[in-house]
Amino acid sequence: MHRTTGVAADWPGEHEAARRMLAHALGGSRARLRPAGEGDFCLAFRQHARIVRVARHAEAAAALEREACVMSRIAAALPLPVPQPVFHRPAERCAFSVHARIPGAALTRRRWERLPSAVREDAARGVGRFLDALHALPVAEGTRCGVPILDRAACATRLRRDAAVLASRLAPRIATRLDAALACWSTPAAADAEPAPVLLHRDVAPGHVLFDARSGALTGVIDFGDLAVGDPARDFIYVHEDFGPEILAGVLRGYGRESAATLLPRMHAWYLLETVAWAAACAEREDVIGMRQAVAEIASELELLGM
Repeated sequence: MHRTTGVAADWPGEHEAARRMLAHALGGSRARLRPAGEGDFCLAFRQHARIVRVARHAEAAAALEREACVMSRIAAALPLPVPQPVFHRPAERCAFSVHARIPGAALTRRRWERLPSAVREDAARGVGRFLDALHALPVAEGTRCGVPILDRAACATRLRRDAAVLASRLAPRIATRLDAALACWSTPAAADAEPAPVLLHRDVAPGHVLFDARSGALTGVIDFGDLAVGDPARDFIYVHEDFGPEILAGVLRGYGRESAATLLPRMHAWYLLETVAWAAACAEREDVIGMRQAVAEIASELELLGM
């Protein structure tokens, strides 16, 4: 799944524009800013031992500000190094955050698979222990900074309306099963059965877990721009999608707050909701390839859920 928020007018859309914007604000030469990646929300630079992330639109600026607020409160309580960004907004369409670079390489699925089996297991469990510690923190540390609250019933209700545009692109049997699932999750009874909400990272993906390539030890977790409060199962959907079942199983072995038996059905439900939202976005922009993949994933998740 891919978020596709567009670049807003008058906000920096590429690195050179962001570099020019930052030159005065950071009080240094533009040449010291080296591009270090980009996403739908931010343009990233490395400046010596610092990481600078520049917002590409107002939504990104708000996310960077929330992230800085929350991380100043929780970083010391987490078992792995995490960014502690400082947020700056010197002008209406100029917003960025700066933090010390967390050392380490991105722990991709391929890199994880090349590690010795015992090291693989320890790394996976380490991600689970990190999520365990994050989920144990008071949710007020997030809500007081304005992070969004995720409600599965509200999400399912909204997506049931949006899914109407997908009906012609789904096999009739799949469309019927999807509508039944969304209807089930939209009920007050389903909302009442939700677990106690926790503070969520919401984007535990290969690019955001760092490790030492020689030892295999985890060195940090980065990019907390999607922080939210909600069902702990929501934090495992990209482990499921991007890392795969073996790593997900190891992560859950390190996660002590809940068993896989109770967490996984809710994780698949959240993954299905995310996929429906992605499919609707693909349909709107006529992304044929993305739509084809989304439809296949909707069918697969319904099968896994037995719905």
